[in-house]
Amino acid sequence: MVWTTSLELEAGTDDVDKWYAQREKKAPINFGVSVGHIPVRMRVMHDPGTFLPTGDAAHREATTQELREIDQGMERGLKRGALAVGMGINYTAAATHDEILEVFRIAASANASVHVHLRHAGLKEPTTGLVGLQEVMADAVASGAPLHVVHITSMGLRTTPTLLEVIKGARSARAGRDHGVLSVHRGEHGTGIGDFR
Repeated sequence: MVWTTSLELEAGTDDVDKWYAQREKKAPINFGVSVGHIPVRMRVMHDPGTFLPTGDAAHREATTQELREIDQGMERGLKRGALAVGMGINYTAAATHDEILEVFRIAASANASVHVHLRHAGLKEPTTGLVGLQEVMADAVASGAPLHVVHITSMGLRTTPTLLEVIKGARSARAGRDHGVLSVHRGEHGTGIGDFR
């Protein structure tokens, strides 16, 4: 018997029940979804974008009340059956580092992995792929949430070998300790490169 599974873990959804209901008894394969920081932030901040933010969710820091609602939306999605947390930090660039860390903490409290598209992809400081990688690696360590970085070659560009060295170095430094999985999506098929948290 062969089982095929389709997972939407990067962008995710803000309504896990609706996402599953739309596929129930219609999809010929297994399926799963993450609760997505992007769509939750868009809903809370009334962003007019349809798939990616084009208004406040992309360009404005969330207020204290909005942060509470974002956190609640992430927690609700995990309780309703989301398999993980999805983040596209580069599409919500106005999200503060504190906001991103809190989402990692929510994932960790639910024993969920975080699947993230890095904040930066530039070649000039301070907006390099290395800065983006360091942000999420630090959040994974601080929170204890397993981390999966997607599209590392498009975010690292010509510095991708450096990003991979940093990940391998972190893996070596954590050898023998309790750790989660950091894997790197390097193309259509993804490449796991080791353990890290």
